[in-house]
Amino acid sequence: MYKGSFSFKNDKINSIEIDQKTNAKIERKDDDTAELYFVNDKNFRIPIPADIILQNTTDNEDQVPPSSADKFHVTWHSNYTLYKKGHAIFHLENQKQHAIRLAATIIRRVIRK
Repeated sequence: MYKGSFSFKNDKINSIEIDQKTNAKIERKDDDTAELYFVNDKNFRIPIPADIILQNTTDNEDQVPPSSADKFHVTWHSNYTLYKKGHAIFHLENQKQHAIRLAATIIRRVIRK
């Protein structure tokens, strides 16, 4: 079930409730990367909880956080799943799509097969 989207084209910070005391936040850093980090119920940033794993499902590898251990880096070209105690909480799926914008009146319609 889809519950929204995150864009690398704007600065909106998305928040996903993990449990009653923890939220995950996804924040764009540049056109290619974002940070996934965690906050407590008072919206203060916290270290990555010990029972959380972020898996890059494109490469089938667990993400290793930087030495600060308070965030994960995500890129637009990979898919990810966040696990808590081995259970999937949410997925980040690259939609790999483009909008079709007509440039001239010569093209009258787009036919899908």
